[in-house]
Amino acid sequence: MNVAFRVFLALLAAITAYSLMSVALMLILPANSLVPVNILELALRLTAAFWAGRLVWRRPESSSGSAMLGRSVAIGALLAGGIGFFAGFLGPMIFAPHSNQGPMLGIFITGPLGVILGGVGGAIRYYSRRRRGPAELK
Repeated sequence: MNVAFRVFLALLAAITAYSLMSVALMLILPANSLVPVNILELALRLTAAFWAGRLVWRRPESSSGSAMLGRSVAIGALLAGGIGFFAGFLGPMIFAPHSNQGPMLGIFITGPLGVILGGVGGAIRYYSRRRRGPAELK
């Protein structure tokens, strides 16, 4: 795989994980909390971004089938979910700026749908590549 393409995919996965962790933390932690959790939130966001980018960047090192299947599903879910989330979150803001419920499309519909379809697509990709055999993959 081309290095520039790998960098792009790793950055996309890291940004997606950072954003999704931000949304998850907004839903979990109350906004008017008296405990200073900004450092904890930043650490969790950066940790999620790092591991997502690392997952996408690294080449498969183990040949166990279940690990490779999980990796393919996770990469597909991260990439498709991120694209779906950003398209649904930013699209209504661009095309219908006066709509007050636009970002909810990305949070509740296109993001989760992208994660599900990306996971299924990753599994399909894994099984189609596995059927061809290791000699044909290179």
